[in-house]
Amino acid sequence: MVNTHATIEAGVLVGSMLYGVVTIQAFSYIEAGKKDATWIRLFIAWMWILETGNTALAWVYLNQLTVFGPGVNDPTALGRIYWSFVACIVSHDCLSAAVQSFYAYRLYVLSGRIAFSLVQWIGSVLRIAFIFTLLGFALSAPSLGELLIQHRGLAIGTVSTSAIVDMWNTAMLCWHLKKFHRE
Repeated sequence: MVNTHATIEAGVLVGSMLYGVVTIQAFSYIEAGKKDATWIRLFIAWMWILETGNTALAWVYLNQLTVFGPGVNDPTALGRIYWSFVACIVSHDCLSAAVQSFYAYRLYVLSGRIAFSLVQWIGSVLRIAFIFTLLGFALSAPSLGELLIQHRGLAIGTVSTSAIVDMWNTAMLCWHLKKFHRE
């Protein structure tokens, strides 16, 4: 159990450092991107606000698990479903889907082909649908293990959809950016 707690603590710490990088990038963009469209600037600000909330939820979960919550000194605590853990996962997936949808829009602008972007938009919507369906099941599940056993296909579908959208986005953006670099 100590190793698992240490892993969670390290994950929250690394996530917080990455949040610091996101914060620097967001504020740098706010300073440098004053000529960009208002909706893009608002999107960046909104993503930073959601990322702030997501990082805070990760710390709340860690606090519930190790300091003040019902998980302190309880070996079964890691199997429980905490509201902060579920909220952190859902907010992360919503954030990721929004960012990937934005990249899909950028791909559409670069390529002029809606078909490339439709795949990503559909994948992002599926990801959100899957995670909210899992959330619904999590509200009544007795433990995290039971949730994953009973809804294994849905959990795998959520992670797979996320990975496919990420890889498709990366491949298509690299392809089109390289094409523009040659011209």
